[in-house]
Order: sequence, then C-alpha cells, then structure tokens
Amino acid sequence: MGILSKRAAKYYFLHGLKLSAVSIGSILCVGFVWTLSMFGVDDWNERVIRMVLQFTRYIVPYLNLCYSLYSPSWHDSMVLSMGARRKDIFYGNIIKQSVFALINVLFFGLIALISGQTGIVEQAAMITCMSLFGGAFGLYMGHKVKKYGRVVMMAACFIFIIFYMGTSLLYIVDGGFMAKIETYKQVLIAGAVILFGVMEVLIYRVNKKSMVVL
Repeated sequence: MGILSKRAAKYYFLHGLKLSAVSIGSILCVGFVWTLSMFGVDDWNERVIRMVLQFTRYIVPYLNLCYSLYSPSWHDSMVLSMGARRKDIFYGNIIKQSVFALINVLFFGLIALISGQTGIVEQAAMITCMSLFGGAFGLYMGHKVKKYGRVVMMAACFIFIIFYMGTSLLYIVDGGFMAKIETYKQVLIAGAVILFGVMEVLIYRVNKKSMVVL
C-alpha cells in the first residue's frame, strides 16, 4: 500500500471515529432528555433504556445514510484533491462505514447487556447490515446529487424526523408493532446484505468518474 493509499485509509478511518462520536453523543443526549422527563415515574430507568435502544435502531442506519450523502461532495473531493486515487476513495468509504457501524453496534450491545435485553446478537446484526446498506445507498445517491450535497442531507434529516415520529406513533397505538417488525429480522438482514453488495458494485462504477467538486 502506497503512502497516499495509507493516508486516505487513515483519513476515512478517523472520520468513521468522528461520526461515531457524533452518533453516540446524539443518542446519549436524547437519553439524558428522556431521563429528565421521566425521572421519578415507575420503572423510569427501564423505559428510558427501551426508548434509547429503539431510537438507536433507527438513528444508526439513517445517520450513516446522511453522512454518506454528503461524502462525494465534501470528503471524497478533499481526498481527491490530495492526490489519492479513486480506488483509495472506494475502499476508504467502506472503511468509514464499517468503523461507524461497528462502534455503534458495540455501543448498542453494551446498553443491551447492561439492561439485560435478549436477542442482542440478531438485533446487532440487523443494525449493522441496515447501517452498511444505508451508507452504501447514501453514497450512491450522493454521487448523483453531489452538487447539492448539503441540501439533500438536510432534506434526508427532515424526512427521518417525520419517519421516526410516524413509526413512534404506530408503536404507541399498537404495542406489538415493533414485535411484528422483529419477526422479519432474518429477512431484513439477508436483504440488507444483498442490497449492500449490489450498491457497492454501482458505487464502484460511478466512483470511476469522481472529480473534485469546486
């Protein structure tokens, strides 16, 4: 591996760590707010943990998608301007997404272990696969709309807020909603893995035409 390849890999690895810190920080802030609002209520700690775990299932894949949407118009462009090859960018993005997914899943697993939740392995696998697919899909779309990276990312965040509020309402109205979704965990995992592979092939093709965005 050449010097430029190592520098590109390090760049994406560090960004994976930074994005993980932002993700975990957001989850902790949400958990803190919920703790303040529920403190003193019966079983407040168990309720907060359940809500945090549910929130983590949604936010990790979606944040990876949003970060990846912005990558072609910012991170990839910067690495290209430093002299890295398009191949370095392709593998660098896989490193960044993998680091982000792994650290967040480890964090999720830690919370689940502390709270004594069951089904940790399957849930962690589902989050990992959905996160990697979300990152790959976001990266592919980011190549298509790289001139509007920031606007698209903000729109994606807005859509997530609506989506999360809608599914939360469904969860409140139908207590078994999440249980119904989780019966399809194996299907979701397999589907996400297949789609991730397909998206990486498409990304490799569009990545060949990557250019510095001015």
